[in-house]
Amino acid sequence: MSKPITAGLIASLLSGMSKAFQNSVADIIDRGLKMEDIKKTEDGGIIFKAVSGGGTVIKVKAVPTSGREGYFDVYIKSKDGKKDKYLGTQEDKIDDKVTEFLDKHYGETLEHGYAEAKEDGEANGRIQDVDLNEFNDETVASQKIQVKLKKITSSEEVSVKLLSVNANYDPAFALADLTNVVNNDSFVASIPESETCYEIVSDETGYDVNPCEDFQAQDGFEQILKAGFALYLKLVMTHWNIKGLNFREIHNMVGDFAYNLTYELDSIAEIAMQTRDICPDVLELVKQESFDNRIFSSESECLEVVRQMILGYVSALELYYPCFSHDIQSTLDNYIARWKNETEYKLRAMNFNNCTSAPL
Repeated sequence: MSKPITAGLIASLLSGMSKAFQNSVADIIDRGLKMEDIKKTEDGGIIFKAVSGGGTVIKVKAVPTSGREGYFDVYIKSKDGKKDKYLGTQEDKIDDKVTEFLDKHYGETLEHGYAEAKEDGEANGRIQDVDLNEFNDETVASQKIQVKLKKITSSEEVSVKLLSVNANYDPAFALADLTNVVNNDSFVASIPESETCYEIVSDETGYDVNPCEDFQAQDGFEQILKAGFALYLKLVMTHWNIKGLNFREIHNMVGDFAYNLTYELDSIAEIAMQTRDICPDVLELVKQESFDNRIFSSESECLEVVRQMILGYVSALELYYPCFSHDIQSTLDNYIARWKNETEYKLRAMNFNNCTSAPL
């Protein structure tokens, strides 16, 4: 077993990274997690394994958010297969996301340190003989993307056009991974001028990218309607369960988001019916989604969760955008722009301190 990492060693282990980021990682240890493995990634992020006082073993990957300095995409998964993403996390809030993950899935509030939790009831029996090195990527199925790409070279620039896509995991995760891959200069240089298919396998250590055979692209309408109706249900549940001093403002805003989304999804379904006999069974599709009961500790946390909900839907619009004809893409352009601009403006305009959501 590796030598435990102390908060005091973080500065030297993460030299070259911002002080805010270093402090956030050090706070993970201060909150009672035992960290025994930490490494930097080539893209300026980190990966580490840790164990809580309650015996929960997790792996955390934090990589810079594309185009947003000081923000990181945080991916957390546990040894028993639970996983979450927190895209666009401020660099000084990494510890908060680890805390949120453990509280959400295991009820560990990290109010006590590692030693105290270890001695507390069942935790004492669970934590003995835990070896972080036993936690490997075989505990979670591979995340794979299939893409058909074409390199376009002009006198001014070289760009990559996405022609079709398949992904077996969350669109927000997949879009972030795909963006990282196609922004890699070495990879872009290796792409031929002709249409070429690739399989991208993602894990905490990076990406394994290899040419593959041509494939049948996923049904873009099905994937977007799945993400859209999942967002609708999540928004409605939040709308119903908001509490707090500023209940009315957030309640109305989230309600408006849900109301406008129904018209958008109706338009998408009507377009889909122009080329098929029956619309995708959204009731069956949303069964694959997870809907968590939430109790928010603050209004800012509540708004951030709503932002992440919306991000998942927008990611689906962007990821499966190439699956459609140009006229449909024009419609999707309007939806994407509205969610990114108008909705983000409304979320940022909210500046409260107290908000809770009742258990569902």
